Amino acid sequence: MKFQKLVLSSICFLIFINHCYSQEIKEKTVQLKVNIQELNDFKENVKLIFNRTDTIVLINKSKTSFEGELKGRFDFERPQSARLMVNVNGVGQDDKIIQSPYFLIDSSNIVVNWDLGQVISVEGGPENQLLQLFHKVEQEAASEIKNYSIGLDRDIIDSINQVKNIKFLTLIEESVDSHSAYTKLLTLLRPSSFDLRAEIEKTVSSFSKSSFSDEELRLLKNRYEEYVQRVEFQNDPSNFPVFSTLPFQETISFESLKSKHDYLLIDVWATWCGPCLAQHPTIDSLYSANKDTKDFTIVGLAISSSKDHWLNYLKKGVVKYPNYYLDSDNSEIFKKALNIMEIPRYVLLRTRDLKIVEQQIEFNNIERVLRKYKLIE
Repeated sequence: MKFQKLVLSSICFLIFINHCYSQEIKEKTVQLKVNIQELNDFKENVKLIFNRTDTIVLINKSKTSFEGELKGRFDFERPQSARLMVNVNGVGQDDKIIQSPYFLIDSSNIVVNWDLGQVISVEGGPENQLLQLFHKVEQEAASEIKNYSIGLDRDIIDSINQVKNIKFLTLIEESVDSHSAYTKLLTLLRPSSFDLRAEIEKTVSSFSKSSFSDEELRLLKNRYEEYVQRVEFQNDPSNFPVFSTLPFQETISFESLKSKHDYLLIDVWATWCGPCLAQHPTIDSLYSANKDTKDFTIVGLAISSSKDHWLNYLKKGVVKYPNYYLDSDNSEIFKKALNIMEIPRYVLLRTRDLKIVEQQIEFNNIERVLRKYKLIE
């Protein structure tokens, strides 16, 4: 239910933002000048992409200067993002597309200086000034990570990113009447920023009521609360992860199976795991002795395996209990969520709230654990 509410809320948020941009705004003319280093193998002129899909070709005034004029219902306080694109000759017959970092249509006169890389400077309105400060922080963090050796420790990268997020928050706190600050704060609502949630909450509450509507401020607060709930859910090891499975032959879906039993005893195995395969006959006998009860059932989840090997093994009829295959991506989701370092692994899931009540059941203790929960006599 929490995830359904999250999805619905996110959809409503996007609809609202789109509604804000579609309000009656006076038509404006924007003069754009782009200074770009000379590149002899241009295949086409410089293009400007704005409003996600709208494109204009800039007029080539000299080897390094391009100009364009935009007319539309622009709101400089809630500016549209834009970026430059050039199409150049690449290796062989392939063309190479180079795109600039984003900037904003936030004034009637904008000058962009671009080095054909990730460095860009913009002379425009205050929203662009703030965006460039965000770009600078991002570039400094990327440069610091790049300057380390190839075997950079994950903790060091996390530390650099943490400092980057703190700098972002400082800039946002100083610009609580800015739409760019509002947008940037939304990008910080991710798991890597969770240690800063108290500071983020304070910043959410500090946005200017004179610059944002009650609805915008309410939506921002709701997004923050949903973010906290989502990450707390993901960080709780007792919560069962969300992943996709492939059922073996005519087996019912894993989602349907969860709804038919109060508990699932999950056998986590792989086709290459000798101990897993050796224990299957015993697990299958336990399944056969209890297959008619609603209290629980046994299910196999094959991870980190070849799908063909999985199919060929199950076709031998070694086990009769429902079995499902997890591809490489879903295997990683599952292993990370349960911190699986070795298999076989036996897990007991309570289906009414999708809580893992037993994380690591020893093979010899399976029946004792089932008796503990009064699932067998």
